[in-house]
Amino acid sequence: MDEVKVLDKVFDLYIPYEEIERRLDVMTKQMKADLEDENPLFVIMLSGAFIFAAELMKRLNFAAEICFVKVSSYVGTKSTGELHEQLGLNRDVKGRTVVIIEDIVESGLTMKSMLEMLAKRDAKAIRIAAAFVKPKLMRYDIKIDYELMEIEDDFIVGFGLDYNQYGRNLRSIYKLKN
Repeated sequence: MDEVKVLDKVFDLYIPYEEIERRLDVMTKQMKADLEDENPLFVIMLSGAFIFAAELMKRLNFAAEICFVKVSSYVGTKSTGELHEQLGLNRDVKGRTVVIIEDIVESGLTMKSMLEMLAKRDAKAIRIAAAFVKPKLMRYDIKIDYELMEIEDDFIVGFGLDYNQYGRNLRSIYKLKN
């Protein structure tokens, strides 16, 4: 599909699923090399990162633990700039390598908060894996260890990302039509 309608908005094809798969293969090779001897804890950021995380986990065949955290800052197509925790971290991370799995990093607010929280809990190492990064919007100096790709400041849906909770199920990435 070259164009989709999600609720009241129209989106154009931006990143085909085949390109996402190709980049996932490259990313997971690097993650295997870095993490397979670490028994890492993967912290999946809900709701947007669940599809990205599932695709990663299918490709990573080493011992690892998974848990889920839910925070939000979006209403519609805009960030409120405030982070609201809806489901907190329920695992002991002391002495563990933790990998935060996030769908998209824009300002870096969520990652900054997660890094601070995990550091207070004495994680041995903290890494970030993001499907998409918008470097022009970053307000914090956050190191993204693994990323599928950098994108422009476009509003996107698909591959777990949503518009008012719709469009997450689209395999490819679509950007809001101008």
